[in-house]
Amino acid sequence: MNGQMMNYKKYNEILKTMPQPISLNQIPKVKIDYKGLKEYAHSKGVAPAHLSDAEKNKFIKNGKTMDWIRKNAKYNMNPTKKNNMLPPNYA
Repeated sequence: MNGQMMNYKKYNEILKTMPQPISLNQIPKVKIDYKGLKEYAHSKGVAPAHLSDAEKNKFIKNGKTMDWIRKNAKYNMNPTKKNNMLPPNYA
């Protein structure tokens, strides 16, 4: 058999814990200067996700903030351990 053998039992377990896809209408409409955010984070030597909300707010347009985004998101932005966004490690 060519290709990688797949452990379907573990794969099916992973599928059970994966969150549902996020549709476009669940994402708040916000304008963000992603290029500026990325360059700012790079200049500080960190990933954009590790910046504080105050730092991220500098790049969000129209007077919106990270708090506003979290309140208006129609999906869970902070998944629990059970509903983790990343699949568990498996060997």
